[in-house]
Amino acid sequence: MPLSGTGELIASLVVAAGLACTWCASTQFSRAALSGDTSDFAAPYFLMWFHTSLTISCYPVYLLSARIRKLDMKEAHIEAGQVFGEAGICFIAIVKYVLPFLVLWTGANYLYARCLGHVSASIATSISSGNAAMVYVLAIFILSEKFHLQKAFAVVLGVGGIVLISVDPSGNGDGEWIGYVLAVASAFFSALYKSSKGLLATPHYHK
Repeated sequence: MPLSGTGELIASLVVAAGLACTWCASTQFSRAALSGDTSDFAAPYFLMWFHTSLTISCYPVYLLSARIRKLDMKEAHIEAGQVFGEAGICFIAIVKYVLPFLVLWTGANYLYARCLGHVSASIATSISSGNAAMVYVLAIFILSEKFHLQKAFAVVLGVGGIVLISVDPSGNGDGEWIGYVLAVASAFFSALYKSSKGLLATPHYHK
C-alpha cells in the first residue's frame, strides 16, 4: 500500500533528519578517535569497515517498511532483488553491480576517515557535501542530463559557500592541506558512487 502524499513527505523528512544526525555523530566520533595519540589508535580503514558493516541493519529496516506497506517478506525480497536486473542475484550480477559500488564506496569512506585525522569534523563535512555539485557535473557527462543555467549557478554558489565554510583562519597545522586534498578526493568518489547509482536506475543499463 503506497503512502499518501503527506505520509511520503513526513517519511522523507524523518529519513533526511536521521541521515543528517547519524552522519554528524559518526563524523564527530571518528574525528575523536583519530585525533588522539596515533600510537594508541590510527586505523581509518577499521572505522570505514565498522561503519560499512553497520549498514547491514538497513535491510531489516527495509523489510519493516515492507510490512507497513502490507507486503509479505517474499514479495519484499523479490522487490529488492530487482536492482540486479532480470537475472536476479547471481555471480555475474554481483561482479557487474556490487563490485564497482564497493570500490567507490570504500574509496569515498576511507579517504573521508583519513582526512578526519588532519582537519576538523566541520571542515570535512562541508567539503564532503560538495559531492552534490560534482554529481550534477558528472550527470551531464554520464547520465546525459541537460545543462540548465539555473542549476549551474546554484552549483557555483554551493561550491563558493563550501569554500568559505571550509577556510579555517585558525588552522595552521602542517598536514592540514593533506586533509583538504583527502576530503575533496572523498567527495569525488562519493559523487561517482551516486552518479553510478543513477546510471543503474536507468532501464537501458540492465539490458
